[in-house]
Amino acid sequence: MPSNSDGIINSKGVGEVDDASDIYVVKDNETLLDVARRYNVSLTQLKQANSLETTLINKGQRLRVRNFDVKSETMTSTDDLSENANANYHIVQKGNTLFSISRQYNLSVQELKRINSLETNLINVGQKLRVKKNETSTEDTKQSVYIVKTGDNLYRIALKNGTSVNEIKRLNGLSSNLITVGQKLLLR
Repeated sequence: MPSNSDGIINSKGVGEVDDASDIYVVKDNETLLDVARRYNVSLTQLKQANSLETTLINKGQRLRVRNFDVKSETMTSTDDLSENANANYHIVQKGNTLFSISRQYNLSVQELKRINSLETNLINVGQKLRVKKNETSTEDTKQSVYIVKTGDNLYRIALKNGTSVNEIKRLNGLSSNLITVGQKLLLR
């Protein structure tokens, strides 16, 4: 595909462009290159305008495709605004790490990973992370932690407590069924 000296990719043969909007919603199986071609802009421009560190994008993601110098609240959905208002979530910004976010909200990195079901430390700009634990009553809290006793296994613990082995493993970041006596397990 030909490009000019500015690295802008020509959009010949690509679908219709919506001239009315500066924001584009990514469709299934689209790449950032597809969007760049559609709007006749460079990958670098799209990455910078949308604070993207990589060219990976997801279906439903909202991208600024024009007027890159204009800052707008339209990039944030109504849901994000209401969730940010009660501080249960953090939207990952450029430069954020799990460590910096965990310190900001007085959590450990492990706790932040657990409440967001993260298996790695990899996070992406724009990702929504839960930063506040669900509020529970004292009674619920007592019932949600189990201390492993001699002879216990995940299947018995799950059966006794009305949950599943997979749920216990997910909540506690376990990759195997190995547990030890005295270990504290979250059940809910």
